[in-house]
Amino acid sequence: MALKGYCSIDRVFGLLGWDINDGALKGNVELMTEFAERCVDEQCRTVFDWQPGRVVTYNGNGTAMLSLGLFLKTLTSVEVLTPTGEVDVTLSNVVPQPEPYSSQQGYRWLELRQIINTPGNVAVISPLPNIFPVGLSNIRVTGDFGYQTDEVPHSVQLAVAYTVKHLIVTREYNELIDLQSGLGRTIKFKDGVSDIRMPKVAKSLLGPFRNSTWMSE
Repeated sequence: MALKGYCSIDRVFGLLGWDINDGALKGNVELMTEFAERCVDEQCRTVFDWQPGRVVTYNGNGTAMLSLGLFLKTLTSVEVLTPTGEVDVTLSNVVPQPEPYSSQQGYRWLELRQIINTPGNVAVISPLPNIFPVGLSNIRVTGDFGYQTDEVPHSVQLAVAYTVKHLIVTREYNELIDLQSGLGRTIKFKDGVSDIRMPKVAKSLLGPFRNSTWMSE
């Protein structure tokens, strides 16, 4: 495991007003920042990692909306695949949501809009699908996902910093560090610990970024 870059060590010190020149403290902050980032992922049920040009396949749900489960920065293409994995149609009537686009939030779901052309003042509805056809791994989305280092939303960076402060001030970090001969110190992270390890203020800051709240806006 390693730092994800949601909030740099210097940024953590700056947000907390701590002395970056405190070498002993810096070592603990680095480990607890890694732990806090894992807690953020678990609380939000997604990741913020920068993943340019990533290709993700989804199950079509038979509706006009498709939850991405990831933060989308730039949409490149959306394709409907046949059962054999070939491209059936490339969709040009996809609108990333929520609108208007906010660089601090990122797109979180896709919506299909019916296209109506009016050649010769006669309305012609586009033959493109206005729902994502039901299927397994039949919708292929290509784009840039996540956030580059230190471009993660400010509220998420604060959640990381406040979690680090909580773990260090309460000295909980002693329970979360594993000493390995020849390997130095590593964190011990078990799934399901974010609820008990993160302070309430950090969890409240992550409310808008929780995957379970998407598409409810």
